[in-house]
Amino acid sequence: MRRTLLMAAVPALLAGCGSDPKLIRVEGTVTYRGRPLTNGMINFEPTDPAKGDEAASALIGPDGRYRLRTRKPGDGIAPGSYRVAVRSDAEPAGSGASAIPPEYESADRSPLTADVAPTPDQQTIDFTLTGTKTGTKSPPRPPE
Repeated sequence: MRRTLLMAAVPALLAGCGSDPKLIRVEGTVTYRGRPLTNGMINFEPTDPAKGDEAASALIGPDGRYRLRTRKPGDGIAPGSYRVAVRSDAEPAGSGASAIPPEYESADRSPLTADVAPTPDQQTIDFTLTGTKTGTKSPPRPPE
């Protein structure tokens, strides 16, 4: 009897070991001032890390497109709510504009959020960045 219970329990234990939560493939485009960013990084950070959701990130390609990864390229992200940060020093394609405003660089300050639904298995989430680049100017130099 004991052996039968053990034999029945082993497959159940193995099924739970190493099983990952369902990951949703998320891709999209990041634009600023109406044009795609030509490079950079996008990060999705869970709004409630206590739930166990992991952050995901992606490189932004020359056409402004990204595809999220959690552990390996293109594997996706767990369903949930996320704060989103974008970092890029590139000018948006053909815009002549400077890099994106710094408020997008940190998920804590960024106005961007995303909700990844449990279905469908593949989702598109596009981001349009707005605002103007802010920063500090150097004080004028005194005359010599």
